[in-house]
Amino acid sequence: MERFVGKLLEDDRMLLDKIAGSSTIKDGPGLQEWRGRFWLPEGSPVEPGGKYCLIRDDGRAGALNVDRFEPGAAGGDRAVFEGNSRFE
Repeated sequence: MERFVGKLLEDDRMLLDKIAGSSTIKDGPGLQEWRGRFWLPEGSPVEPGGKYCLIRDDGRAGALNVDRFEPGAAGGDRAVFEGNSRFE
């Protein structure tokens, strides 16, 4: 898994201006499958089933769906996500 830092948007609205997480990208015919996790700050507006846009600090961006939350080993929650669009 590759670590990332980025921002999370819903439509054109900034939800989280700094998130840290990890993702794996698999190339497929015409699109990519990618999945991963990011840490949720307390009181986060992110919800399971939500559709968001991740903009990584390296400039790549893509749409993702948050599948579920899971407890983190150090406390707090992590959002588990997946996407299947070009991550560019």
